[in-house]
Amino acid sequence: MTEAASQFALAYFAVFSRFAGCLMLMPGFSSQRVAMRIRLWITIALTLALGPLVYPAVGQAAAGRNTIGIATLIISETFIGILFGLTARLILAAVEMAGTTIASLIGFGGLPGAPVDGTEPVPALSALITVTATMLFFVTGLHLLALEGLVETYRIFPPGAGLDPGRALTIVADQLSATLFLTGKII
Repeated sequence: MTEAASQFALAYFAVFSRFAGCLMLMPGFSSQRVAMRIRLWITIALTLALGPLVYPAVGQAAAGRNTIGIATLIISETFIGILFGLTARLILAAVEMAGTTIASLIGFGGLPGAPVDGTEPVPALSALITVTATMLFFVTGLHLLALEGLVETYRIFPPGAGLDPGRALTIVADQLSATLFLTGKII
């Protein structure tokens, strides 16, 4: 394999790593009701479709790396994707928590229902609210906005720069704060 081909493959694998990290936590895409192979093909398709948009930045970051540099690039790209997917997951967690609280307040908290994304039973009203929120996520086109935001993460977190743990923790804490505020507003 030539140097240019291996750099191209490494760059697209780095893009795949960030997208896979995000989609394994993104609401709707990460549901256990979606087969693992389907999730893999969705990630591959998104990598091939959106990869040319971010290839210049990723290709430059992938150029001339040794084995440790390649591993660092792949791990940091995966963690950046996980960070973005986690912030979206926290919003759905707020909706589920609000649904559980509402079900408890009106006396339906003891009736277990099938969870949408998790494995533990939740009240049926909470499952209904979460399914509705997940459906609205796709019907209103918010999933496209989330994918646009995923591409935009390449501007916020340039490839190869690594993930600053303090900044990542600040982002998660701010999102968690906003999520709990949203839950309080819903209730």
